[in-house]
Parts: sequence; C-alpha cells; structure tokens
Amino acid sequence: MEELLKLFTRGAKALLLFTQNVRRISIFHLPRESSTSQQPMLLFEVNKSLYQDGIIRELSVPVTLSPAVKNLSSEDQYFLKQCNFLRASSEVAKHRGDSNSSDTVLLSSALTVNIKSIVTECGRTLLEDDDHLQDESAIWLVTSSMGKGHAMQFAENDKSLLPSAGVAAPLMPDECGKLLPVPVVDQTTTHVSQHKGNLFCYLPLPIYSGFPVHVNGAFAVAASRRNLREKTDDDKTCIGVEWNSVLMQDSICTAYLDLLEDVKKSAADAYQFHSLWPKACEVEPNCEPLARSFYQNLASGGYSLFSDGNRWVDIRQLIFLKPNLREDSEIGDMSFAVFQLLNKGNEAVVEVPADVYQSFVNYGFEKEIQSRCYDKDRFFRELFFPNIASVPSQLRDGLVLYALDETKGRFDHLIKTYPCIPTSPDGETLKCPGQLINPYKAAASLFSPEDERFPFGTEATFLDCMRRARLEQLGMLTDEVPWPEVVERAQSINLLNGCSSEAALKRGKALMDHLERKLRRENGIPPPDDVQEMLLQAKFLPVLQKPEKFPLSWKGDEIQTGTGTVFLSPMESFLENEKYLVCCTEPIVGQIIPTVVQKFLHFDKRKATFEHVRIQLDVASTTNADSLDEFEFHQLNKLCLAAYRYLQGVVDSKGIEEGKVRETFRGKKFILSGREFVYTEQVAFKLEGDCSPYLYRLTHDLARSFDGLMKTAGVKEIFVDKDFITCLKQMKQTFGDTKLDEKTTEVAVNMVRQLDICLTGSEEDVSKNQENQEILYLPDSQGIMRSVGDLCIRDCHWMPDEIGVHFVNDLIPPRKSSQLGVKTRREEALQHFSSGIPFGQKEKLTNRLSRILTAYPCEKEILKELLQNADDAQATEICFIKDPRQHKDEKVFEDKWKPLQGPRVMRVQQQTFH
Repeated sequence: MEELLKLFTRGAKALLLFTQNVRRISIFHLPRESSTSQQPMLLFEVNKSLYQDGIIRELSVPVTLSPAVKNLSSEDQYFLKQCNFLRASSEVAKHRGDSNSSDTVLLSSALTVNIKSIVTECGRTLLEDDDHLQDESAIWLVTSSMGKGHAMQFAENDKSLLPSAGVAAPLMPDECGKLLPVPVVDQTTTHVSQHKGNLFCYLPLPIYSGFPVHVNGAFAVAASRRNLREKTDDDKTCIGVEWNSVLMQDSICTAYLDLLEDVKKSAADAYQFHSLWPKACEVEPNCEPLARSFYQNLASGGYSLFSDGNRWVDIRQLIFLKPNLREDSEIGDMSFAVFQLLNKGNEAVVEVPADVYQSFVNYGFEKEIQSRCYDKDRFFRELFFPNIASVPSQLRDGLVLYALDETKGRFDHLIKTYPCIPTSPDGETLKCPGQLINPYKAAASLFSPEDERFPFGTEATFLDCMRRARLEQLGMLTDEVPWPEVVERAQSINLLNGCSSEAALKRGKALMDHLERKLRRENGIPPPDDVQEMLLQAKFLPVLQKPEKFPLSWKGDEIQTGTGTVFLSPMESFLENEKYLVCCTEPIVGQIIPTVVQKFLHFDKRKATFEHVRIQLDVASTTNADSLDEFEFHQLNKLCLAAYRYLQGVVDSKGIEEGKVRETFRGKKFILSGREFVYTEQVAFKLEGDCSPYLYRLTHDLARSFDGLMKTAGVKEIFVDKDFITCLKQMKQTFGDTKLDEKTTEVAVNMVRQLDICLTGSEEDVSKNQENQEILYLPDSQGIMRSVGDLCIRDCHWMPDEIGVHFVNDLIPPRKSSQLGVKTRREEALQHFSSGIPFGQKEKLTNRLSRILTAYPCEKEILKELLQNADDAQATEICFIKDPRQHKDEKVFEDKWKPLQGPRVMRVQQQTFH
C-alpha cells in the first residue's frame, strides 16, 4: 500500500490535466488504532485551478454542469465549463449526427491551468520519502480539439467514437516572469533527458508516447487499459486500431498544432520552436501516425511554426543549414553566422536540429525539407564562395581553410574559381590560388608583401606546409611565373623604385635570375612576340652611376633626377662592356646580365656606332689629361684605346669610307699622345727627338695596334720641312719677342735638326730661297725666335759684338745654320759696306762665268773672251797682273775670300760695264 501511494503521489501532478469535473484529489490516513471520532489525517493533495488569465481560447459551445457544482463560485463554475471539452464535443457530435450537416463547426479550446501538489508532514513521515515528495506547483497549457473533420467522418459510422483530443505541455516562468514551454521528460532518471510524454484517455494510461507533451484522446484501449487496441492475427478488421490512427492524425494532431500556435504567441525569447516537437527517433511505434501527421502538416506549409528568433514562418518561408553542417564542431557556428549574413531574401534563417530534420526524412517529407536546406556543397557553392567578398575575415578564413583541407577535392573548383585566399600584407585582398606566389619558393623574390600575392596567415592557417602544398596543387606559383607575369614584374620595378630604390634593385636582380632560369629551362622556345616587345620597353634595368674618379662626362648622371636609382628599358641602355664607347651619350646598365638574357633582350644587337665613338673621342679630347691622377688617366687611356680599337675594326671591315674617317677627324685632337690630345697633322710614325707640344711621334703601342686607322685618319709616315717650318713659326707667334723657356728652346733646336735632315739631299737650297728666309724662324743666342735674315753665325770670335747683331742659338751647329740660310758674322759686317752696281745684264756674274767656263775650253779662247768683254766695256787698256804673294786669311770677310789671299792672276781695265 505504501508503494502504491508513492506511485500515486509521483504521478498525481498530471492526473488532473484532462479531467472534466474533478479539480482536487486528497489522500487521507486514518490510523488503525484511531477512534471513531478521530479525523483522518491529510497526507497528500492535488489541486487544479485556472491560471491567471488562463483562458486562451474559450469553448464556443455552452456546457450544462451537474447540480452538484451549483454551490461553487461563478469563477469555479466557469473554469469547470472550460474543462468540459469532452461533454462539449459530445454535444457537437450529436448535433452533427442529428442534422446530417457537414457544416458543423468543430470545437477547439486552450487554457492555462495551475496544478499544485501538497505533501503534509504526516505524509512524508508515513511514506518515508523526504527527497522526492515535495510541495510543487506546475503550470500547464492544455489545448483541446475535435480535429478538422476526418475523425468526425470516421466516427459517424460508430456512435461510440468521439473525436475529442487534447495536448498538454508544462510551462515555466523565466527570469522576466514570462512562461516558457518545456518538454515533458523522464521523471525517474534525471540524468538522462528523454521525452516521456504519456498517453491519456482523460486519465493517464501507462503508455509512453515518446512525445515531449502529454497526449489525450478518446482512444480505443485494450480491456486492461495498459495498451492501445492492437490488431491480432485473428482480427480481419479492427476498428479500434483504425480509430486510434485517425484520431491521432486528425484531432490530436490539430490540438498539438494548436498548442504550438498558442505557445508562440506568448513564449519567452528563450523558447526554441522545436522544443515541443516529436522526434522520430523517440516516438513509440504506436504513436507514429500522430508524428507523421504532425510533420505532414508542417511540410505542407500550413503552419508558421518555424522561428529565427524574430518572426514565425512556415516551411516555405525559411532556409536552414543541414544539421551535419550546422552542428559541425569545426565550422558549424561560422557557417551559420555566414548563412545569416548572406541571406538577402525574405526567407528566415532557422536552426533545424538533426533529429527534427531526420524526422522529416523518416516520415517521407525529404523533398519538401530538402528544398529549404543547404548542405555543405550547396552552402559553399551557392552562398559562401560567390559572396565571399562580403564575409568578415574572422568567418571567411575558417571556412576557406575547411574547404582547402577537404581531402576529396569537392571544393577545388570553387577555390580555383573564386578569389578566396587572403593575401599579404593585411589579408584583406582575396586572390585565386592561380594568382598566388608561394612565399618560400624561388618566384617569391619577384614580389613583395605589398603586391598582395603571398597567402596571408600563420603556420597554423594558410602558411601551414600541407595547405601550401594544396594551394600549389590548385595553381599557386612556386619557382617560375608565366611570361605575362614576367612582363608585369619587369614593369613593376620602376614603380617600386618610387618607394624604395633598394627594393627595386633587389627585385631587378631577382628578375634577371628568373629570366635566366626560365630561358634555360624552356631551351630555346621563344615567348610570345608581344611579351618580348613589352620586356624590351619595360624600365627595369638600373642605370650604372658614374664610377668614382671617372674623368669624362656620364650620360647616366644627366638623366638622374634625384638621389635614387634610375631604371631604363633595354632599348634605352647599353651593357657595361660598351661603356668606353658610349658612356658619354648613352646610359649604361648597372647590373650583371647573363649571356642568355643578353641575347633575349637584344643586347647582342645593341652595339656602339661610329657616331657614338666620334662623340666619345670629342668629349675625351676636351679633357685636361695632364691634370688627371694616375687612375683617372688610366680610365681615359682605356676609353681611347677602346675607341681606336672600334675604329680600326670599322676600317678593316670597310664598314665606313676611309674618306669619312679622315674628314671626321680632320682638325680635331684625335690622338692621345702621352697626356695630351693632338691633331693628326701633329703626329707622324717617325720622329727623332722631342718636338712636343708641336709635333709628336706616334707611340709604339698605337703604331703597332692601329696602323691602318692612323694612316686613314691622316697620320704621316714622317714630317716634311714645311711641318717644322710651320711649327717654328708657331713658336714665334706664341712667344713673339719673349725669350723661350728652356723646354721650348730644346724643342726648337730639335726641330731645326729635323728640318736639316729633311733638307739634306733635297734639291731645294733654303739658304738661297728668299721666301723661306722670310718665314723661317730660329732661336737666337738669347732664346728669342728671329727670322733667319736677322741672324748670323758666330764664326769670328775676334770681331766685337755690335748692337743689332743677333747670333743664332749656340745649340744649333754652324753647318746646319748655314744650310738654313743664316749669314756668317763676316757677311753681316760686310753687308753694311758693299753695294752692287747695276748694268745691262741682270744675270749674276757667277752664273755667267760658270757658263763661260763650261762653254770655252781652257785655251786661248778664254783670253779672247776677256778681251771681248773689255772692249764691250769701252776700255782702252787691259792689264794682266801676276801676284805671287800669300797673304794671311784669318780675318777675311768670309771663308770664300781666303783663296784670294794667295797667288793669283788679275785682269784690270780702266772702264766698267754700264
């Protein structure tokens, strides 16, 4: 008996849920030893009352109560009328049967009741259960319905059947006092939350339904009331089984749906719309018709029982993530947040648990639910990747990583199609794998983080080695980039130079290395023509700055606009091995370029021209070579040698007419002789002595290496007399009447010696050429340049010096001076005292006598000629005198006078020619 009471008290909280008239149950105890006058002791009591404002949906049919309740208050009577749904249903069914009308309005009601259970101290003592038996108060929402007519139609064939049903769910007030529906769970095992709703046939049946609510109905039950009616093998038909199914599908399901509709109107925010739904995995087999009908009504779109927390919608107005995606521990929350973010339509984004989703599937409504469902494939394909640009990075990156880690490759096409990989430097820009560069491979040297080509992240995200390998499979570049990328990288160098010359130089070197590798790897396969043309025009080659202590002007400095490096295209520059030929007119590449790249960039076709070399030598010739230090002069000399070598090659190959070469360098200081540039007219292959800076001998190295060039340019084999005479005249013009310095005096003496050599053996007698005597200048004894007519040879040391008498420089031998027309001292003195007497003949006497002696033999005819001459002079006497004396000849006027001091024969006549 004690156990029976315990079971009763535990189940008494739901005992009165669907009772029509009973509002209270009390259990009393009367001890065995008590007297007849002793009052029974209350052990336990359960009361059902209407909750405040508990009538949600009032019964529309009046109910007549029994006379026994007339003493109750009007409120209690009203409450009982609302509880008498069974009686009201019976009236409606009877009316429908009497009238045979199909227009009868089927009943429904809803009310909130409070069921309070009290255990007295005596009850606890008697039942010895202090833990479970506590005073409790529970609030329940009870809805009742006759259904939508299908059950009523079925019941018309059997008047004992009544389509009356109800559903009850417990309510709990939240912190704000609002009532929150909660599911009915197992009352015996608190640690396991299982739906343990009971079936009622107005009083509890010992049958669990597996629903989260209590279900009431006018079921057909077994005689033991322990089971619903079941069909046996002997039964051909079983109306009770069919009735139970119809009742569940219609009346009970309608009451169930009505309860959910009532709940959503007043439920607290914490209410989960599916918390009171049946789950196929929990529903007992005998209750499946109710669950199936429930989901059928939801799938048809007739009930707006889905909620996103803001509004209630039916199945046609919602979308949701498939539970295996939503409940994924790795991406479930991120996916749902993105799902909500990207939903731009009118659909509500709801969360459908796996057991609810599976219930739709199990009961045959997969098609209806599937159209509103986004599984992983659909989510990534239709929502995430097409709209990835609008997804915040904290959500985006996790989903991309998940798709990247998917080993079967079902998202590979999406990853390659949509820019989805965050890139450096801040991860905001997205790129496709084919646009990425592996930051740990060779091609990375062509890019900087600011180029937004490296995957952005850490070793735990996109820089993980396995994920980098996946990105490479999907197209991320590693060691080599395609030709269009090469062009873009080349073009980027000049832009990068505006920010950092150091970074631009580094990228330029990397590009050169990459070009070499790529060209060698492709083994002669030419790139597209437009690629090569764009590379030839791209400014990616650094201009070589003027080397320290380089003595000439530098074209690269002229185009320098600031302190940074200047970059030019291959078409605008020359290689460094051409610098000595073009540096004054063309910029030089300041970078080592491999041979295969040189050929690719057409540097093998960009060679110095004749005009380049001409300008180089023009600029070089204006340099004061004597002021340069050893290193600077070495550079100048190398430049000249390179220019001469080029010109020699042009001459040898007949690449240019010899006349053009000669004309180009005529009148120009073309040849570097020592530390001075000189004209070709000033240089000869042979020259004895130092005649600089007027005349030069071509150096041995130049003569040996550039013989043809020098001859073509106008260098003489030897100098002629006119060259020396001209240079001596230049000395006179330079110094005038000023004394020559020691060096110039030495040069003048050397020129006189070379002039003498030129005249030796020459038919021209400078000493007898009056014209040469006027233009030929020689240094006198004081070092002053004077015309040979103003000079004399110091041949009479015994004669005193006189004012106005100038002697030739002592360094010039008398014989050479005489040959050059310089008078002797005697001739100079005699010149002031002798004068010629003119007569008819203008021929010199020496010439005349020479011819006479030649024509006449040395016989008597000579005497006859002498007589004839005297007669012609009108002389009357002629005397021939023999003088045998020998006079001294030391101080005669000239050496030619010395023979006259010895024995002689003289002819004398008293008349001269006239």
